[in-house]
Amino acid sequence: GGSVGVEVLQQGKNVMDVITRRAVKLSNGPDERLAQMFPGVPPDVRDKYRLDSKSATVPEMVEKLRQACTTKLEGGSVGI
Repeated sequence: GGSVGVEVLQQGKNVMDVITRRAVKLSNGPDERLAQMFPGVPPDVRDKYRLDSKSATVPEMVEKLRQACTTKLEGGSVGI
């Protein structure tokens, strides 16, 4: 899965970015990686929506995802 790629990077092995054709470098931490993936999101917004990986439960993650993907439709119904 995805963790194998991170392990390869942590071991110092080069993984090529298919767009830039350069070696991918692992950022210093999760905050830096998140900022690189979503550069336009201010830190306070990232903090508001970030789950604590040590205490978050699967039902909590599913509910947060459901909330993020839900929108109110005309007539009061809800769409996902």
